[in-house]
Amino acid sequence: MIKYNHEWGEIPSGMKEESFHLGIELQCYNRRLEIEDGALGPKQHFMRIVSALWHKDSGKHFIWHPWAERMLEASLANKYLAISGSGSSGKTDFGAIWALVNWIADPLKTKVIVTSTSLKESRKRIWGSITEYYSSVPNLSGKLVDSMGIIKSIAADGRVASDKVGIELIPGEKKKEKEAIGKMIGIKQDKLILIADELPELSEAILTAFYSNLSLNPQAQLIGMGNFNSMYDPFGVFCKPKLGYGSIKPDDDEWETERGKCIKFDGLKSPNIILGQDIWPIYNSEKLKEHKKLGENSALFWRMCRSHPCPEGEE
Repeated sequence: MIKYNHEWGEIPSGMKEESFHLGIELQCYNRRLEIEDGALGPKQHFMRIVSALWHKDSGKHFIWHPWAERMLEASLANKYLAISGSGSSGKTDFGAIWALVNWIADPLKTKVIVTSTSLKESRKRIWGSITEYYSSVPNLSGKLVDSMGIIKSIAADGRVASDKVGIELIPGEKKKEKEAIGKMIGIKQDKLILIADELPELSEAILTAFYSNLSLNPQAQLIGMGNFNSMYDPFGVFCKPKLGYGSIKPDDDEWETERGKCIKFDGLKSPNIILGQDIWPIYNSEKLKEHKKLGENSALFWRMCRSHPCPEGEE
């Protein structure tokens, strides 16, 4: 079979045609085939994979919205990416599918680490989303051990692969930072992705561990996500503009950081708010109404709606 100007062989006996085509999309994405190669480019292949796995008739539907597409573009382009967003901006769900698709595309050469606060709290956050998306796809390769916070890869011969690959949850709360760093240091893999969810609540030692050790892997990426709280917590440090916080304004949606890029999702600019209709499952008019009750000059409003440093004097 020829597709995207490449020969992929014939569909194996017993394999469904849609599974074969999904495999092609995964290979195109993993190899980062571009339009000039005859393919569609990594963004389109990623979106096709997600739509094939988590469509409207699946147990867990992922809906592409403008903010999710922007997160995807930035994740494809940056080794160090801060995602600063209002509540209900879709950060956690995007982080979940970014982890899963990158692992599914090359499960024996990919290690994804996700961090949240405690094991208990993580099930309400990114790990909960990962397990929901993973479990919603029948016969998806791998083995979920939810009690340990691990999705293990399966080798070609059917054996469970080592913990050097797969997806692993590591609690990153400050009181357990030594344990968390001990699990991270020394991990070596062709592709390593660290997704730090709720980074304002985590230990800054996680950032140090990545910079000094994990970043040395051939393909390494750090994505930090959160509702902006303080310039001085781990997320604020990771988001810090290259020219300092004095160089950005509340209406700025992105900026260069000291190591990479920060993209910001302001609730006042939600696609639902701009359109005047609540059609996407992200920040909407009801959320804005709730947050305005907090006071538009309050620190909590600036954190949960605007995800930007509160103006001086207000906080």
